[in-house]
Amino acid sequence: MIELDSHRLTTDHIKKVTAQSLQSVQKAINGNMMCIAIPLIGFEQEPSDGVQGEIERETLEAENLNSEEFKIPCMPEISAPGLLRTIQAPIINHSKEELPEDSTNPFTRALKLGFTLHRGSYATILLREYMKPADLIEAGF
Repeated sequence: MIELDSHRLTTDHIKKVTAQSLQSVQKAINGNMMCIAIPLIGFEQEPSDGVQGEIERETLEAENLNSEEFKIPCMPEISAPGLLRTIQAPIINHSKEELPEDSTNPFTRALKLGFTLHRGSYATILLREYMKPADLIEAGF
């Protein structure tokens, strides 16, 4: 878990969840003071505990990687130390407006969307949620 500041941006305060802290963590999540985080693998990022850590280690092994391979000595600025990343991104100033029907193409629908995302969040992920079909299997996803 990562603590969030008043703008819902991540801080450097990390808390591991235990059976004893579960209730207080849930309260912090509900109050937008904390968020679930997962690791982005890198040379400084320790594997997770438990089943998640096993999955991380198995994935690195399957890809024939170790954490030192995330260091690029000849270009240290592109080395990847790793970090924890929140699994959700707040959508700020969200607006949606359905646009009038296009008489030249009556089978299409158009929306005008407005939103702000924090740095490191991807608009394409949000837009995919708007554009995905109702039946994913029928559409071939």
